[in-house]
Amino acid sequence: MGKTYEPPTLINADIVKEFYANAMPTCDKKDMEAQFSFTTMVRGIIIHFDQDTINTYLVSPLTLKPSEDPTQPNLCGYGQKEEDKDWNHAEIVRDILLSGKRYNKGRSDDSTTTNFGDMTLKAAIIFKFLVHNVWPKNHVTTTSKAVTPLIWHILKGGEVDVARIISRELRHVALSGLTLKLTKLSFPGFIMRLVQALGVQIPGPFGERLVGPIDDKYILSHIKLMERKLAASASSIPDPEPEAPEPVSPH
Repeated sequence: MGKTYEPPTLINADIVKEFYANAMPTCDKKDMEAQFSFTTMVRGIIIHFDQDTINTYLVSPLTLKPSEDPTQPNLCGYGQKEEDKDWNHAEIVRDILLSGKRYNKGRSDDSTTTNFGDMTLKAAIIFKFLVHNVWPKNHVTTTSKAVTPLIWHILKGGEVDVARIISRELRHVALSGLTLKLTKLSFPGFIMRLVQALGVQIPGPFGERLVGPIDDKYILSHIKLMERKLAASASSIPDPEPEAPEPVSPH
């Protein structure tokens, strides 16, 4: 999974914009989901970015059991639970957040969040990897309730088809051009590497540089930082007062 683990950091913004602009279907907004082809063109070269193509590109394709219904797509364990909305958020909170921490309640599930600083060490590392490398978000210190099931599922060793997540996010960004909704142009590093792998010659200079991909160096430094914080937090908690002995009744 190195192609998501350590994405390239030098970015030609025009290439990324061209990728998304040419991915938009030429149809009415009401037909955009049905007409979306997971295909774009960059510098005259056709680029496919459907789930199967990305899985093959990542060189570590996830092998899924054949679907019982040939008209329905094969889904990984996470994808099936997400489709069924089969999440126990009380369990998720217990497993990925520090003791006593809870969601930050919003007016709806979409606006309900949790803080990066409230997560356990393992959950925090998974979160940072996801928001930098797999499911990019504008905020990297908080995450919406929608992302916590994925963090939990990975933490529990569940099956996740990363290619499906990336493919769906690329579609979401491309379709935002038709809905006129402002959206971050996600996966610039991934797009750069994908189009280069398919023969697109990218001219310099590279006008942007990505900062902070989640790699081995980041994870090791983050583990040490979190361990120091946890140790400092534990040492600041006063020892409980000893309980007074129960009075002894005279005989």
